[in-house]
Amino acid sequence: MPFHRLQVTAAFPYFTNKTVQNDADRGMQRALWAIKDGKAVTIDGKQMPSSEWFVGLFKPDSRDRPFLNRERTLVPIPTSKVTALPARRDTWTCFDIASRLAEAGYARDARPIVLRSTAVRSSKEARSAGEEPPSVGEHVESMTIDPHQLRGVTAITLVDDVVSAGRNAMGAFIKLRSMGFAGDVVLLAVSYTNYTPGNREPHYGRVIWQEGNATSFRRSLAEDDSSWVAPEVGPWTADPP
Repeated sequence: MPFHRLQVTAAFPYFTNKTVQNDADRGMQRALWAIKDGKAVTIDGKQMPSSEWFVGLFKPDSRDRPFLNRERTLVPIPTSKVTALPARRDTWTCFDIASRLAEAGYARDARPIVLRSTAVRSSKEARSAGEEPPSVGEHVESMTIDPHQLRGVTAITLVDDVVSAGRNAMGAFIKLRSMGFAGDVVLLAVSYTNYTPGNREPHYGRVIWQEGNATSFRRSLAEDDSSWVAPEVGPWTADPP
């Protein structure tokens, strides 16, 4: 069975109650929760969309990186629910983040290319019910590709809020390949699941999946891996809420 590999970088560890150690961690935890839930944050007394706060952390030289540049189209990972069309940024956090990054000049454009045609259980819902999250295959079968949006696209950066094992992102990657898209595809996530208290480092790695398996897994790469350079996020433009 062949292996599939998707390069990934994520800006922040996703803090859990077990990994929060201090007020700074707790503030970052609340900010990341706000991004995942599509809610606003308050920075220095000013309320703003959490996606706006996140995009504002990128340094200008991030506009010329392997996955953020004027040649790439940003494609949001769909939620677990059926994608409502026309796509709306106020109800689809990843689409809002992708759109804001494109508007700020970090990419060619943002397009809702990968859509959810059949709803699946979210990972949170599955774990609450004592079940396994949807498999890579379930994600692939639940997705569809908009061929009109795909037209003219040469390189794609998938945009996700949180990456764990990467099943959802791998599903989108496989769906794109099944439709004949042969261009480069990588993944940019806001955060990644982290089980090391005190860790505040970005993540560089690959999501790897072998056909026939239910799940994929995420493997770290050395920070100096020559084929992969993460965007510079920070220094902070404001303290986390």
